Amino acid sequence: MTAYNRDGAMRFDGNSGAAVNYEPNSLHGSTQDPASRERSRYVTGTVDRHNHRLDGDYYTQPGNLFRLMKPDARERLVGNIVASMKSVPRRILLNRPFPSSKT
Repeated sequence: MTAYNRDGAMRFDGNSGAAVNYEPNSLHGSTQDPASRERSRYVTGTVDRHNHRLDGDYYTQPGNLFRLMKPDARERLVGNIVASMKSVPRRILLNRPFPSSKT
């Protein structure tokens, strides 16, 4: 399977060098993986993709999910987040503005 994400944040692995990452290409590079196709669905009415860039509300939905969680699931989630952030230097954490809470 080929991922077409390149040159993202923090890439340090050579990022496939000068190899092409688009399809079709004449260099026998990457090809589309049929297993990655979006499944077809039967729908009635109008459908469209949601443009997530229309608003900046990135907190309501995850907050609602967190409030639905059982206390032990909340503890595991917070514990996992804390554990994954232990290697982040404190000076970086302190220089990041946190959004105000919407409750």
